[in-house]
Amino acid sequence: KHIAVNRPLISFIFLLICIAATAENQTIPIEPEQWIEELDHSISDAIEAENEMYFLQQAEQIDNLQERLEYLVEQTWLNRNSLPEVSLTLGLKAIELADSLGDYYNLVKSHSFTGVAYRLLGDYNNAIDLFFKGLQLSRKHNIPQQEGYAYINIANLYIYIEFYTQALENLGPAMEIAREIGDQEMLSYTFLNQGRVLMHLNHKEEAIASITQSLEIRQQTGNVSGQAVCYKYLGDIYFNQQNFTLAGKNYDLALNTVRTEQDRHLHANIVLKQSQ
Repeated sequence: KHIAVNRPLISFIFLLICIAATAENQTIPIEPEQWIEELDHSISDAIEAENEMYFLQQAEQIDNLQERLEYLVEQTWLNRNSLPEVSLTLGLKAIELADSLGDYYNLVKSHSFTGVAYRLLGDYNNAIDLFFKGLQLSRKHNIPQQEGYAYINIANLYIYIEFYTQALENLGPAMEIAREIGDQEMLSYTFLNQGRVLMHLNHKEEAIASITQSLEIRQQTGNVSGQAVCYKYLGDIYFNQQNFTLAGKNYDLALNTVRTEQDRHLHANIVLKQSQ
């Protein structure tokens, strides 16, 4: 369930208010764009609360606590991009429930997914705290898959704050774990983030090679949304090289594979790049 803000409808409502005010010889003490923006935020907050209540109610209706936990973990991940505030609330609930059930696998996953929600909301302190806690838990309880993803999450956050050396230091163990346990999806994430670091360090050809390896794995595994991310970053590299033909080609491929509703920020970013 996802409700979107209808900005044309908001504008129409404001127009009606203006007409009514004019008829009564009154003035509107606010600029149209400001009024629309404030109402937009108010409606967005209300919709966010409604969506959050919906998922929490759905969880409460699941009597089996293990199944409820798995629902919370799944929805934390699925809503991370489109509804990060909702994802955060669900993730914190998942951490609490996983801890009470002694389900260490889902406890570590909940730490990772909730940390991602914090990162998307710009709360890097809480994000890195959860990522490191997840890493410690995965080591303590011998959960190598989640240990590898914890390293990737830590590296990804370091990329955001431009600590590229630290990012590479965490991608190394992730790459090793992915190869050891044969986790192709983890391997694709590692190649992608390695490519992002190399891109920022201006090692363009190595970056292209690394992201292309990630793309090839995701094509083999059928990870379509992951392919969109790869195409987007390849487009960025070519764009920065002023190779606008290859940049446009990759942005087109990204648009053809991105999930518009679930990955709204990625979709908007691609459209923005195409317009430049």
